[in-house]
Amino acid sequence: MIERGRKKRMKPCYLDYNAGEPISEFVAQTLTELHSIPMGNPNSLHSLGMKARREVNRARDVIARAIGTHPSKLRFTAGGSSANTSVLVHSVMSALGEGRRARIIYGATEHPSLRQPILNMERQGLCKAHELRVNSKGQPNLDQLQELAQEADGLFLMAANNETGVLHDMAAISRIIDTSNIHWHCDAVQLLGKQRLNFGSGSWRSVSSASVSAHKLGGPPGCGALILNASYNPTLRQLRCQFVVANENAEYFFLTNPLSNRGTDSLHDHAKLICGLKMCQIGNP
Repeated sequence: MIERGRKKRMKPCYLDYNAGEPISEFVAQTLTELHSIPMGNPNSLHSLGMKARREVNRARDVIARAIGTHPSKLRFTAGGSSANTSVLVHSVMSALGEGRRARIIYGATEHPSLRQPILNMERQGLCKAHELRVNSKGQPNLDQLQELAQEADGLFLMAANNETGVLHDMAAISRIIDTSNIHWHCDAVQLLGKQRLNFGSGSWRSVSSASVSAHKLGGPPGCGALILNASYNPTLRQLRCQFVVANENAEYFFLTNPLSNRGTDSLHDHAKLICGLKMCQIGNP
């Protein structure tokens, strides 16, 4: 019986995997092991630094292979949000460097890490923003996109919504993008590990850049990546902006376990084997 005046405490059951997945036992164990061994600065020429650099390169290779891109097109960031804002700032600053304001299209249901900075920049006169409406099913208005894309510089439209889980019609969007000269940045954080991503084929070939994050896959927060396609290759220094992206001189990266080399073809299996580790401050790779 429950004593009068006392409430029975129930063990919490976490279900909000759409927002973030708890760190898996494998990741926690791997992080503990990595923190227990000496790890140098990956830019240093001594043995510990070279060992750290090999880990960074190995992680880059495994992740790039899992998502169908070349390792040179992968830039590690402090998470999906920092990857998003990095591309946004680069797009806006590039246009300002040409003496004009960037024309930006953003989805009405886009993640706040993009929607809010875009609106703030527009209020400051740094860009001209157009909200892309969605229908009752959460799908973007393709007729409006077709009209706006012809004169816009950038489209910021996610693949899967972080609140509702709605999957956007990537094939239909890519057909519109292919008829314009617009940069499409796709927030793929919600999709990684749930569907196979292949940035070298299909609809993903129309995506200019994309962001992913580890905390949706059982990894720790603060670990993400920016994926660039062949036609969009700004330097890491160009993508950094101290008033938008925190930890300007630090890189965060994914580390993988040797189990990931067993040859599994499942993206989800690959993703589950990826864990994150915040390294000491390093410069450009």
